Amino acid sequence: MFFRLCNFLKHLPEVWASTSPLGPTPASAALNSTLPGAYAVSKPTRSLLLFDMDKLGIPRENRPLFLALNKAVREYMYHERYDPSHDYEHIQRVVMFAHKLYTEEMRLRLQKESWMNITTMYLGAMMHDVGEPKYSEDGKTQEQVITALMTANGASESLAQRVADIAVNVSFTKEFTATDKSFIQGVLQRNPELAYVQDADRLDAMGEEESDDSSGGAVAGWAV
Repeated sequence: MFFRLCNFLKHLPEVWASTSPLGPTPASAALNSTLPGAYAVSKPTRSLLLFDMDKLGIPRENRPLFLALNKAVREYMYHERYDPSHDYEHIQRVVMFAHKLYTEEMRLRLQKESWMNITTMYLGAMMHDVGEPKYSEDGKTQEQVITALMTANGASESLAQRVADIAVNVSFTKEFTATDKSFIQGVLQRNPELAYVQDADRLDAMGEEESDDSSGGAVAGWAV
């Protein structure tokens, strides 16, 4: 899916969800005020925009939880432990790419896949670097950090565990170095949303849109 859809991304329209201005991040949360983003074209202030749930198609009943987790991830990913390539703007771009990949595939198939849960997919994209091992905290596993953050913001234990299962398996290194090559396929069978998050993360790592806006504006909605 990855290589097939890469070609489609270049032809997808960019639609800004809002003209809301980007707000400055408190000095305590900014790693380096002169280099807030991952790319040379990054804006001089960090993006505080939350995701546009209308554009993402988040069901109404899931929106209070989605909003709470979006705010929690924004605060978490602007912690000083994270470098600019793995901050909240990276999360914005990964969600944007996941949105592009998913909507283009659904357009080509002309129907929605019944086994896909888009809320879970976007939560997996939002959470995929939370508790990432190289930024580990207090000896906790990534799964523990994700489940704790999600349940503290109202998620059920089962949803938190499913999102954590997606997030901890996004890493290309983990997939490439796995001794059991069927392991990731097993994760994909129980969590098909992982495929979109994996490809979205790798597209951002490739700098697929570094000549464009780097804040994921196609799905970012408003600052709170």
